[in-house]
Amino acid sequence: ARSCAELGLRRITVVGHSMGGRVAALLALLRPDLVARLVLVDAALDPAYIARYGRRMLRLREIERSVALSRRLGRGLGRFIRPAAHDHAGGIVRPLLRRAYYSGLADPRALHHYVTALYEESLDQRLPDITQPTLVITGERDPLVLPHQAYRAAEAIPNARLAIIPRALHNPMDDRPALFYRALLEFLDSTPAAGL
Repeated sequence: ARSCAELGLRRITVVGHSMGGRVAALLALLRPDLVARLVLVDAALDPAYIARYGRRMLRLREIERSVALSRRLGRGLGRFIRPAAHDHAGGIVRPLLRRAYYSGLADPRALHHYVTALYEESLDQRLPDITQPTLVITGERDPLVLPHQAYRAAEAIPNARLAIIPRALHNPMDDRPALFYRALLEFLDSTPAAGL
């Protein structure tokens, strides 16, 4: 919200993925005057819908190990995966390696704070208070934030639509980019921003 104020932005469309989806939902709830439209992508809104193995990330040591492994992968494979190149046809291997590269850039302590916050509070009961037009996107095979979370969010949020990206995992914008962007652009093109 402070960044928007500094940039002179009065009404925005917010797209948030995973933990960023939670941040986007909170921004929509706290600042409905600022958020005109909302897109939640495999958003971690309720810890009940996070796969059991996700709880490992509540331990700082696990996050530190994960980031260290990603750094090693990134150093070894970075020149082959061109981390900045996102004009690709999707798939599993290249996107996975690219995400490992970016994960290696994370600050383990900051990531630990985000994960801890996820498990401290469910946004489930607050979803009906989101009034902005909303698109809820999920990868059909998301192993981390279970797709039932997206069904629940689309049902609970008034003015929400649901888009399921077939054969996509937790990062549908990377696994199946053409289908992801089609769903996103259809929503943006057909949905007027609230309050404008």
